[in-house]
Amino acid sequence: MAAPPDELRRPRLAERGAGAEPSAPPGECGGEATPRPPATCVPPAAAAWQPRSRPAHDGVRTELIPHEQRCVAIASDIFQRLLAGDSALQGCKSSLAAFLLEREVPPASASCQESYELVALGTGKAGARAGAFLEFGGRRLHDTQGLVLARRALQRYLYKQLLLWGQQLDTPAQAHCILELEGDGGRLGLKPGVFLHLVLAQKPSGAPSSPLVLCPGQQLLAHGPGRLAPLSWWRPAVLASRVVSISGNAKLLRWEALGLQGALLSLFLQPLPLTSLVLADPWASQAQLRAPCPVLPPLPPPYDTQRPAHVFQGPPMAPPPARSQPPALSLNWCLGDKAVEVVDGAMGRVLPSPLCPAGCPQPSRLCKAAMLSYFRHAATMLSQPHLLALPTYRQAKDHAEAYQSAKAQFSAHLARSSLGNWPQKQLVDNFPS
Repeated sequence: MAAPPDELRRPRLAERGAGAEPSAPPGECGGEATPRPPATCVPPAAAAWQPRSRPAHDGVRTELIPHEQRCVAIASDIFQRLLAGDSALQGCKSSLAAFLLEREVPPASASCQESYELVALGTGKAGARAGAFLEFGGRRLHDTQGLVLARRALQRYLYKQLLLWGQQLDTPAQAHCILELEGDGGRLGLKPGVFLHLVLAQKPSGAPSSPLVLCPGQQLLAHGPGRLAPLSWWRPAVLASRVVSISGNAKLLRWEALGLQGALLSLFLQPLPLTSLVLADPWASQAQLRAPCPVLPPLPPPYDTQRPAHVFQGPPMAPPPARSQPPALSLNWCLGDKAVEVVDGAMGRVLPSPLCPAGCPQPSRLCKAAMLSYFRHAATMLSQPHLLALPTYRQAKDHAEAYQSAKAQFSAHLARSSLGNWPQKQLVDNFPS
């Protein structure tokens, strides 16, 4: 198979000083682990992770930097570095969603006990394409809200990690891989001491009280033509032909139950849990976050070990969006990319530039067709030719039988709870490479 496109090359440690990967901001590495009561909702059965505070020295006294403040500071700093002073894109920060990777560092090897690294981000207004006609070729983004693009960017970063692991080279870069074989199923999981955190600059759409919670009687909300409304409001003809996107809060809840990896990556990876969610919304209050932790439905292995994420309120990351909004722009980036990609949120394609004339807008590197190409290259690298025989995106997703079974049970749980029926996208996903 031909070499992967330049944007899917594995991240090299040598690139860190060359501008392809922004260096970590000062203070990114944590200090002595000092367990403390979490600021907000902490599930009693969460994974073996505790928020830590890092000593910050100002020359006179020592103060502790809480976990949520560290996450927000790193996400904000790296975002500003990536923009490189482009004032036209500053407004995108109000919708920023960013995934951070935390690694526990052995005390003998460093003066700190954990390090944080931003690995993926996305920005974009929820419902920017709501009501537009669906495209069935997989080359246009239908949902360009920041939360969704950040998760797609994270998946792209995971494909890079798969390529890195598949080379099996005894090099410093190989040691930087976050994956290792887990169990007897031949799938990979995160190495011990590696955790994923999500920072949101604003409360996810459809979350009137607390993120990661759907209250009894609260139906699934969706962005459709002209409004955010209960999913049941949209006629079947609209759902079959127009862009109707499930709210960000409902998607967060499903990712918490099934993992962040999605269907395609579940053929290579174990479920990847979200350890914590940091909400940096200036309009959020502590009372909004202190809601009961959601009860996830019983799911089949390996999804029966998923646990609710810790939820924190962080300091505001960006001022509230201005009333006079600029054109709907969406940004995305993951570790190893040379620059952010700017997408026209209303069109779902890359914004025209000198290299991309207005008459022929290019598909985004996060579109479904691109994700299918990453999947097939990973299957080649990992010597799994049977996955290459799956002709369409839909059939590749359906081949992940354990994931699809767990997803079906999750959707059935929502229906039994009178929350609504999660819409299916059979035709949209039925495209070849």
